[in-house]
Amino acid sequence: MTEQKRHPMEQIGLNPDMLAVKDFIRDYIKENGYSPTLKEICNGVGKKSEGNMSVMIHKMVERGHLLRPKGTSRSVVVID
Repeated sequence: MTEQKRHPMEQIGLNPDMLAVKDFIRDYIKENGYSPTLKEICNGVGKKSEGNMSVMIHKMVERGHLLRPKGTSRSVVVID
């Protein structure tokens, strides 16, 4: 994962785990052209529970850092 400078406002409402998830998703999409699965996100950031990851992603969507279009699989969009 590449180190990127973040604007301080981007970090509002995100803990270090959430920042790592956001960076992983952004990098994964850049490299592969599509979003990662929950399992791939867990593996990418060193977490084991897909359930906990789902909850974390839901919180990030609620806080406006990610977007999950309805009716599609493998679709998580990073909002910068």
